[in-house]
Amino acid sequence: MTLTKPPSKSNSSKKKASVAESVTTDGFTSVTPMPDAATWQALRKKIEARRQRHPASKLFGDDALDGQVYLWGLASLLNGPVDPLSTQLATLATADSVQIPLTDTDLIPAAEMFLEASRDGRSDLAGDVGCILWASSLPALTLILPLELWWNLLAELQRRVASTLAHDEAESPHHLMLAGELGLTLAYRLADIPSCVARVKPSASAIQAYLDHEDTIDEALRTPHALRATMASIIRCEELMRVVAKRKFKKSHQATAEEIAAWIAATTRVDGSQVLTQTTSREVALDHVGLVSRTSKATKKKKKSKSQTSKPARPIAPAGLMGRAMKYDTDSLLPAFSASLGQSQSGGRLAWEISLPESMWHSDVAGMVAMLPEWDVRRGRTFVDYSGKVMQIEIMGGRRTLFRGPLHTTIELDGVSQDPKGDWQATCEYTDDDIHYLEMEQSFTGGVVLQRQFMVIRDDRCVMISDTVLPAQFEPNQDAASADAEDHLDQPTDPPSPFGSLADVQIRCITHYPVSDSVSATPDEQTREVYLHDNKRRAMMLPLPAAEWRIGPTACTAEPSHTENEPHSVTVTTEGTGAVYSPVWIDFQSRRFHRKRTWRTLTVADDLQLIPRNIATGFRIQIGSEQWMLYRSLIGRRPRSVLGKHLVADFFAGRFHPGDGGVEELVTVDDAPPN
Repeated sequence: MTLTKPPSKSNSSKKKASVAESVTTDGFTSVTPMPDAATWQALRKKIEARRQRHPASKLFGDDALDGQVYLWGLASLLNGPVDPLSTQLATLATADSVQIPLTDTDLIPAAEMFLEASRDGRSDLAGDVGCILWASSLPALTLILPLELWWNLLAELQRRVASTLAHDEAESPHHLMLAGELGLTLAYRLADIPSCVARVKPSASAIQAYLDHEDTIDEALRTPHALRATMASIIRCEELMRVVAKRKFKKSHQATAEEIAAWIAATTRVDGSQVLTQTTSREVALDHVGLVSRTSKATKKKKKSKSQTSKPARPIAPAGLMGRAMKYDTDSLLPAFSASLGQSQSGGRLAWEISLPESMWHSDVAGMVAMLPEWDVRRGRTFVDYSGKVMQIEIMGGRRTLFRGPLHTTIELDGVSQDPKGDWQATCEYTDDDIHYLEMEQSFTGGVVLQRQFMVIRDDRCVMISDTVLPAQFEPNQDAASADAEDHLDQPTDPPSPFGSLADVQIRCITHYPVSDSVSATPDEQTREVYLHDNKRRAMMLPLPAAEWRIGPTACTAEPSHTENEPHSVTVTTEGTGAVYSPVWIDFQSRRFHRKRTWRTLTVADDLQLIPRNIATGFRIQIGSEQWMLYRSLIGRRPRSVLGKHLVADFFAGRFHPGDGGVEELVTVDDAPPN
C-alpha cells in the first residue's frame, strides 16, 4: 500500500513508501512490512493531523472528557478499581495534542507485555476492552512508542479482528468488541492506513449481526459482571457506525440495547454499583456520576402550582453510562434507573402505570434472575446467579444488602457428605402482581436431588427460601432392581417404600446463608429467630421447621457463624428421614419487627390419616394480625387437607384470614403432567 500521496509525473523521483499490501488467508489486508524512517515520519504527521481534526470529543461529545467513555463498565468487569494503565490509555485516546506526554516510558514495557500476553492465546472480555484501549490510543502513541513496537501493536490488533471475525460466534460479546468495535476503531483512528479502512464493512456487519442475533441477551448475561462493559461497547459502536460506516442502528438494534440497559437498571444497587460484585460506589462513579435534573432552570423559578392536575416531577436522570444507555427508551429506562439509584419512588404503583419495565427478569440460559417487588429500591430486591454449581445470591432489605455471596448447601446421608453432580436447572417460574416465584434443582450423589425455591411476596416485603432433599426420580439401578423383582414375583413382599433406597437413611441438610459484611446476625435469646441488623434491625429470619422455643427438641436449627474460619453466614440445619424440607421465612418489614409473632408446623391429612412431614408438610406464620400459610408435598400427588384447605398440588402459598378462616391464594404449583 502507499502511505504517502502518489508522486506526480513531474516529481517521479520522490521516494515511494516501502510498505506494501499483502492479503492474508482471511481475505483482509495486513500491514507488512514495517515502513522505513522517512515514510514513518510522513505517516505519523498524517495520523497526528487527523487526530487533531477529528478528536474523540467530536465523536462522543462530553462523554469523551478524561477518557470516561472508554472506562464505562470497566470497574464492574474487573470487580474492583480500574487499573492505572487503562486510565492512562483512555486519557491518551481522548487527549488533545498538548496533553500528550512525549516521553512516557511506562507505556513501552506495557505495550511489550501486551504483545507477550497476546501470544498466550485468546483474551477474556477485560482483555478485549484492553485491545480497544490500545487501538484508540494508537494515534497518540505514535509520539511515544518506537516504530517497531507501534507497528507490531497495530499488526496484533488487526490479527485479533481477523481471527474473531473468522472464528467467534456472532452472539458472543467477543464478536461485538473485537470483530466489531476494534475494527471500526482502527478504521476511524488510522484512516490513512488502507488495511485499517478495509475493516469498515466487515466490522460494521459484525456489530449488526451481534445486535440481530436472538441469543445475544442470554450470552451477555453469562458474564453479568461484563454487562456494563458490553453496553458501553454498543454505545461506542453506534457512534462509530454512524461516522465511519455511514450506518444507523435499526429499531431491532435499539431494542437489543434497550433490553441490556433494562438488565443493567435491574441489577444496579442504590449506590450505583452492580449487584453480585465487590465494587463500590466510588469505583463505578463514571457509570452514573453527575446526577442532574432534566428540569430547566426556568421551570425551577416558577411558583409551585396548587392545581391537583399538575404533572408529576420528572425523575432525576443519571449521567455517564446509564445516562447514555437510557436514551434507547427514555420513557421506560429513565424512571427505572432513577428508581434503582434511589432518586425517585414508584409510590406503590404498578410498573405499567408509569411505563416501568417488568419487575422480574430471568434468563434460564444464563442462570440469572432479578426479582424486584417494585422498581422502588426501598422495597428491597433479590438476585440469584445459578450459572455454576454453587449458587450466588444478593438480597436487599430496602437500600441495604443483607445477604451476599454463595448460598451453599451440604447434604449428608447417614453422616456421609454428598457432592453435586451437575449445574442448577430452573424447573418452574411464575410472576404476577402478588409474587415472584422461581424453583430450581440440582442432582447430587447418593441418589438424591436438591430443590430450591425462591418466593418474593411483593406487597408484604417477605422472602421465602427453601431447600428440599428428595429421592431422585430415577435410581441408577432401577432396571436391575426391576429384573430382580420379577424373579421373586411368587414370593410375598412388603409394599415398596416411596423413598426407595432412602427409606431408612438419615438426611441432614445444611444451608449456609451468606450475610453481608456490613450486617450482623444475632439469634433471639428465647426463640429460634435470627435478627439481621447494622445500626438498627433490618430483617428477621424464621426457620420454619424448627421448634419456636429454644427449650426442647427440634429437627431444625438456625445459628450465625462464630468462628474466623467460617464465612459470615447463618447456618440452617434440618434433619429427617427419606426426604427433608427446609424453608426459611425472611421478613423485611420494619413495622412488624416488634409485633408478637409465632409460627407452627401444620398437620396434613391424607384420606383421614395424618401423614408425616417427610411425605407432606405445612406451616403457618403469624406476625401481628398478618398470617401466611405454606404447603409442600414431598412425595406423591394426592388430595390432602391442611388448615381446612383441600389441595392437590406440589406447593401452595397463601394469606390466611382468621376472621372467616379463608385462605387467599398467592401461588399454586402443580407438577401434574398435562393431559
